[in-house]
Amino acid sequence: MRRAILLAIFFFASNRASAATIRVAADGKGDYPDLASAVAAAQDGDTVLVGPGEYALASPLDFSGKAIAVKSASGPAVTKLMLSGDPMRASLAVFENGERESSALEGFTLAGGRGTGRCAPCPRRGGAIWCVGASPTLRNLRLAGNRAAAGGALFIAEGASPLIEDCAISGNEAEVGGGVYIDTFSAPIFRRTAISRNQANTGGGVYLG
Repeated sequence: MRRAILLAIFFFASNRASAATIRVAADGKGDYPDLASAVAAAQDGDTVLVGPGEYALASPLDFSGKAIAVKSASGPAVTKLMLSGDPMRASLAVFENGERESSALEGFTLAGGRGTGRCAPCPRRGGAIWCVGASPTLRNLRLAGNRAAAGGALFIAEGASPLIEDCAISGNEAEVGGGVYIDTFSAPIFRRTAISRNQANTGGGVYLG
């Protein structure tokens, strides 16, 4: 009996050691009914693979410190994340729990984000992506049509060092940092990323604060 229990425990541990691919479809017929549920269920090493279509988010995708990859199957031209409603946390994705490069968001258009505030009267920052004290991988993203008080598309602060690779950041608005806001404590890495046609009172494309 004891041997059977040990074998069962070993089987479960070995099975979970294999990273899972969680599939999400715009019609709700994937492994989970919506993208937020899939991201919440994913564990370290898993990939959330997202089919083409438009996905309306009631709240930001929160990686919660997990080393997971959220990837589109067909790229940003046909896979779009949008905001549904206008909550206080109105970025489309948030990284604020020490995420590292193995936490990845890849292959989406992010549009219509309005940024995240830490309190009800606080100014919102990071229209599309709020990245605070974290260093995720942001790859093959189109950030367009987002707006916030600081960092119309992307807010990077408190020692964050994200890798931003093969992205296009255009048509976003803010009071400061129309495209990207970077504070003096952060050191993001940009590779093959175009920043254009963003608007702000200070720092239309990039603001270094």
